[in-house]
Amino acid sequence: LRSTKFHDVDRSIIVLADDSLSMDIADKYSDRTLLQGLADFLHSGPETLESTRRYDIVRRVFRDPEIGLLEKLRKKGKVSVYSFGGALRRQKQIPRRKEGDPPLTDSEREVLPDYDGVRGEERVRETRISDALLDAVSGERSNERRAGPGGGDQRIAGIILLSDGQQTPGARPVDDVARRLGGQKIPVFSVGVGNPDDPEDIRVINLD
Repeated sequence: LRSTKFHDVDRSIIVLADDSLSMDIADKYSDRTLLQGLADFLHSGPETLESTRRYDIVRRVFRDPEIGLLEKLRKKGKVSVYSFGGALRRQKQIPRRKEGDPPLTDSEREVLPDYDGVRGEERVRETRISDALLDAVSGERSNERRAGPGGGDQRIAGIILLSDGQQTPGARPVDDVARRLGGQKIPVFSVGVGNPDDPEDIRVINLD
């Protein structure tokens, strides 16, 4: 007697959006070709883009129905959106799109809060990308174990990281964590936000 069971596993895609204080910067771009390319992608003008904070650019990528980021991702699996600075915060989970499901509404694409409500939090004074990657994977696995059988590494299809890449000194190296996740078949796709030129102005935000 042979018995076969089929279990449908819904893979998840983790999206990590940096909301630390450096994401409150509106960049000026020396490379005008790069600026024009970004403006075209975001259906905006170069002047508008240079007056828009990095965080709000990320919000716009989620919200813009023409870019359709969340719609494209949820065709491949459920989407778990987190924000992070010194600590991780879960924002929203969007189920996988099934045949016949309607497109996401404006409110459903609103996955990140307004930055004015975030700026005063203590956790945004640091950026710990490595911790965010590991904590998000750990959190997704915990949710899967609670959801039922069939868990494991294969449930996480990949991680999309949206950040300016400015990590707090002393945090564990991002490369080491990315290689570790890659060994577990969890690829990390990083998307840089902001002007890639080295910053020329420094602001002291705290003196000890």
